[in-house]
Amino acid sequence: MLDPNLPELKVLDYTMALQRTQSIEARGDLLNKGIYRLLITLYEWTEKFTVNKSLPRAEQLLKDIGIEADKLDFFLNEYGIKSKPPMIKKLNYLEYSPSDLGGESFEPESHLKHHTVFCRPTAADGTTSYRYATGLNDISIDNIKKWVKEKRESPSKAYLNDRIRSAVTENRLFDTYASTEIGNLFRCPFDKTKALKDTTILIHLKPILKKLVEDKVIFFIRNDKASKAGNKSVFYFFKKEEIFSRLEIYLDILKEVIIPDLIRIGVIEKPSEEDWEDPKEIATKVSTFLTDSYGDQKALVEEIILLSDYYNQEKEKEKKEEKKKTFDEIMTYIQSSGKIIDLNLLRIQGETLDEEMRTSIIKHSAIHYTEFADKKNYFEYILHKEGVKSAIDSAKRSFAATGNDTEITVLRMMDVISNLEDPDVIKSFEEAESSALFKHLPFLTWLWRMLMGNKKVHKFEATSIRNAVLKNVKQQVADQRSKHIAKRRTEIAEERIKKENEKLSKKTKDTDTANNKSSEDSIPSQGSSELEDDPATKEKLKSILSALDEAWDFGVYPDRTYVLDKVSSSMTEDDLIFFLKKKGGKDIYSYMVRNQPDKYIWPILITRNYLKKNGKKLLEKAEEVIQSQKTGAMREQMKYDLAVSLAEFLDRILPKIR
Repeated sequence: MLDPNLPELKVLDYTMALQRTQSIEARGDLLNKGIYRLLITLYEWTEKFTVNKSLPRAEQLLKDIGIEADKLDFFLNEYGIKSKPPMIKKLNYLEYSPSDLGGESFEPESHLKHHTVFCRPTAADGTTSYRYATGLNDISIDNIKKWVKEKRESPSKAYLNDRIRSAVTENRLFDTYASTEIGNLFRCPFDKTKALKDTTILIHLKPILKKLVEDKVIFFIRNDKASKAGNKSVFYFFKKEEIFSRLEIYLDILKEVIIPDLIRIGVIEKPSEEDWEDPKEIATKVSTFLTDSYGDQKALVEEIILLSDYYNQEKEKEKKEEKKKTFDEIMTYIQSSGKIIDLNLLRIQGETLDEEMRTSIIKHSAIHYTEFADKKNYFEYILHKEGVKSAIDSAKRSFAATGNDTEITVLRMMDVISNLEDPDVIKSFEEAESSALFKHLPFLTWLWRMLMGNKKVHKFEATSIRNAVLKNVKQQVADQRSKHIAKRRTEIAEERIKKENEKLSKKTKDTDTANNKSSEDSIPSQGSSELEDDPATKEKLKSILSALDEAWDFGVYPDRTYVLDKVSSSMTEDDLIFFLKKKGGKDIYSYMVRNQPDKYIWPILITRNYLKKNGKKLLEKAEEVIQSQKTGAMREQMKYDLAVSLAEFLDRILPKIR
């Protein structure tokens, strides 16, 4: 915290100070009469500091010594400040007041008050005032914590917005930092030079701020790129919502003030809504164009870059906490249900569980899990271990009422009895299973026992029958699992394509809005007879369709970039997007290539006419490629992904084309 060897903490040795004051008084100089008594009084106060944590202020010394205020002021300045090293040490601390001292609760001066005190280190302290400086700093730290915990409320966002904007305009952004607000309290009336002010900062403010940062009362970031020293060490009060509000205000200023100025001088283009999804990247780009002449606008952008990491970390933490909360709620539900549950039917706010959540549930030590399938469907069943007994009872009731032994088979596949200790429960399950296995006996054996009224399976028969039943179920599981996985992959691919198309649609909409007037001038509105009958429009569409068909004939996977190259002389990219959106909907289909976002950024385009003529051939060829890649020694991932994406698209779209 505070370096005990700081020269600013040095004082004259007590014995030497005593001799010096005696010598000064012995001269009979009226100006210095009383200095010895002051030294002794301070010594007595300082000796008690360990017990009462109190040192005298100037007002207290006036009462104790009984000298004039001017003379005391002279002594304190002459022998406490000007002397090198001083005989008397001036120190500072903050006092906490539970009652309101005036001002808003988020302002430190509303409940914290500064005091200047004095000490005369004892002979045991040698030539340093370290013990008293650190003791007072600890008092100040505790009092700041009390204010923050008990009284401080975050300023409103409107207030913070006005204050930050005003500070940026005046190039005094550092005035909004917590370090400045607390530092303003340490304005000592005896600090009449910059050197004395710096000493107070070094002895008190810096170690106090450091401890508050360690205790997470204050948030700290270091901005080494800042032009001014006041912006290099950035301190905020450690309230997440307050820091987020500050970041939002910073981003508003970036969006409303800084970027428009840079756009006006032509150094950057207006960021899209998609670009704003990563404000750190925008701020990083903008910062390269900001020189020191931009003042605190530059510092603000640099702080955005630094704060973005904290923001993202906190949001990620919130997601994890939310997932943990959701997981706990699901586990509570599974535990309280006391029955077998189909994992695929569990929902979170109407949405199926993601893979991470499913895996966490399946691998949880308190969960029994098994796959199950019949001739048509695939299931994944789970059961909380505390619900085994009630699940067995439920399975018995279900079998008795309907003759359906699915639940009993599932419980056997989960091997629930391996964790059971109650012999009665184990016996109950085995009896129920025996009854369920009866219908799986060879037909003649089953018929004979039915006629004889002996509806039991002997123990020596149960094992082989059970193994046969489980073998059959496992075979069905293997068959249905592959179908389930294929279906799931298709759903995921469709969802990804849907999201990509929504993103593309949004981007196109933004472009349309930005170029609304030019678009209206060049392309008539959809549905008008002018569009339908316009020969130029028909010719343009025909050339695009022809370019796409030609690409597929030559084994090229065309996207919008390919089309733009073919018609670049007559259309810009924005024109093409607008045209495809308005006119190509019925004649052109699209799909995304999976796992290849760098190579295939945009959807692959194909005409309806080409699909009608060649769709089946394309599907057969894609399936051949998939099979060859699966069985080959080394898979070509790009080739495989292209074929799978095309096959999934064709499986979905060909039945709809007539």
